[in-house]
Amino acid sequence: MSVSVRDERLAPWAGGALLAVALLLVSGGTMAYMMAIDPTYHTWRAVGDIDAAGALLTLGAAAFPAATALACRLERCAVPRLLDHLRHCAILYFLLVAYVLFLLPARHEHGGSLGFAVFTVSAAGALIGIAANALTLAWLARRARPAYGARAA
Repeated sequence: MSVSVRDERLAPWAGGALLAVALLLVSGGTMAYMMAIDPTYHTWRAVGDIDAAGALLTLGAAAFPAATALACRLERCAVPRLLDHLRHCAILYFLLVAYVLFLLPARHEHGGSLGFAVFTVSAAGALIGIAANALTLAWLARRARPAYGARAA
């Protein structure tokens, strides 16, 4: 009996890779938007946090739930679990830990640099991605389960 490639589950890191690509799109899109507003933009505070936060939330609200739904579809998660969230967001959690450990203590010395701005946008995007992934997985899990008191067909 031969087993088709389609019958096998994708590699477990596929969801994490999709969310990492979504983070690159969200961070890059936010920085491109901020550069379009002011071509000399090179710090997080140059244009204002409201513009950056608005762009980050808008792009993140579109990209991360779509990446999560696609990851669940590719991995064939019938009912998403907590382990699916941890596996999908491992890279995003790592980025947040790195931000806290390395950049927060040095924010006074390097706070105006372009590297600090890019990493800050990426860390904020990672936080939005973690929240969006958790909410999307909870919605998918609730949708997959029958309602309380519903009869099975």
